Amino acid sequence: MEQANNVVQLPSKILQIDGVVSAGTGEELVDERDEMDYQGKLPRFDYAVKINGDSMEPQFHDQQVVLAQAATDADNGQIVIAYVDGRSYIKQLEKTDQHCRLVSLNAKYAPIDVSGNEDFAIKGVVIGTLNN
Repeated sequence: MEQANNVVQLPSKILQIDGVVSAGTGEELVDERDEMDYQGKLPRFDYAVKINGDSMEPQFHDQQVVLAQAATDADNGQIVIAYVDGRSYIKQLEKTDQHCRLVSLNAKYAPIDVSGNEDFAIKGVVIGTLNN
């Protein structure tokens, strides 16, 4: 029992979760905030969101928390937080001169074509995940 007295406890931090994004067919945009205890070092990020769904398997998982930097544009191939027609998503951005679409990593989900869609906006680029 001597060792228990020497164990250093890392300070617990409260991480604010700023909403939910869909790894699937889209989440309605609602002001749904949550928080979780987290121990450890976090990278610099602008907001954290929780994933609902499995369209980004195997890299991202249902109920996993992702960290994002706010952005209105992203490079081809980056994982983004995007809004389309009033719904929020986490998807891989695929863009060329001819088209722009949001692609799932899980092949059972079809890409979402957002070329010319005025209700499409990139809100952030994913920079990390928390294992929960």
